[in-house]
Amino acid sequence: MPSATQSVLRFTASSCVLSGFLILATVLSLAQNPDYLFDPADTSSAIDLAKTPLAIDLLSRKALSVQESRLKTQFSEEFQSLQRSIEQSLSDSNVGCLLKIRMYVSPQGAIAVPGDQLIAFEGIGKTPIDALAKLGIAGGIVAGEPIDPPFENQTYYLWIKKEKGVLKGGIIRREQRDAFEKTADEEVQRRLAMAKAYEAMESSGISTVAKDKYWSDMAQRELAKLRNDEERRKVKNLVQEFAEAHRRFNMAYEQFLQKEEELRDEQQRLQTLQMISRIGNLVSSAIRAGELASASQNNAGVSAPPSVGQDATKVMIEYHEKRIDSLTGDIYEWGQKIELRGESLQQVNDQLVKSFENNGIKIPDSDQKLPLPRKP
Repeated sequence: MPSATQSVLRFTASSCVLSGFLILATVLSLAQNPDYLFDPADTSSAIDLAKTPLAIDLLSRKALSVQESRLKTQFSEEFQSLQRSIEQSLSDSNVGCLLKIRMYVSPQGAIAVPGDQLIAFEGIGKTPIDALAKLGIAGGIVAGEPIDPPFENQTYYLWIKKEKGVLKGGIIRREQRDAFEKTADEEVQRRLAMAKAYEAMESSGISTVAKDKYWSDMAQRELAKLRNDEERRKVKNLVQEFAEAHRRFNMAYEQFLQKEEELRDEQQRLQTLQMISRIGNLVSSAIRAGELASASQNNAGVSAPPSVGQDATKVMIEYHEKRIDSLTGDIYEWGQKIELRGESLQQVNDQLVKSFENNGIKIPDSDQKLPLPRKP
């Protein structure tokens, strides 16, 4: 089992930027070496050398070693059984698969696995947060219940991707688990709010489309009853103007929602990069020192270009900050357009009501209203 430092030294900075939250990555086929990503629970607190006799200490250490070996075997077996599902889920190279490695440790060093299932398949997504957020929205079957204190939760996550037909994976370490899950929960709430906004738009869109058809049908049915040709031309022009104003309003609203979605995505990427920047010092130091080693069998050295590491992360952070500023301005502009175009649409609707009623054609109160979606 490689040490944490050795594992980090196998992690390229470019993978760090692209994968987000990942603290290490392998370039070995996981089909051959799945246990490379097994991160044993910390049981060191269970042994106090100052208080434990040597003989007992040696027995305790042996017991912990046996326990770790058993879990490592279980990890490999479960990963192999999931491999087919993982392969199938990664047919699209743009997505990854999120796995959850579930373990709890007691104050005595005993390791417990909820439901005796070590690996849980959490789902797929473009990013780890995307995958976990999808699970939160759709709901999932939890493999066993969490174990109550005094057992400590030492669960961590794996992010698996396929590159050139080879599975590669990285660890979202247990130290980052709470922040990762909190960000995913926030993403769930954001998506639910956006879904309500789209639902409101669709509902109101149906109403306005129906109103567009309402005025068109009204004109065809009642046009002959209008006082003269001038009134008929006026109503025809207003019906056409209403259809065009409705189209322009819908376009502005769709652009507003799209920019909102892009802004949220950029904010999520920025959060990921900022976290990488905080925890990536060891990686960038290793790169600068030329200590990166490939994970191939010959363990050949890897030369890192000057632009990787924390410098590349900083550049990406600055890029996403500028994108966020730009999108914030776009959202404000489209929000203004929604209001102006909504007012124009309302004015044309009111003119149509007035034109028909001035010609003695009564429009029911319910048909005079024009429902429009509000900004989310």
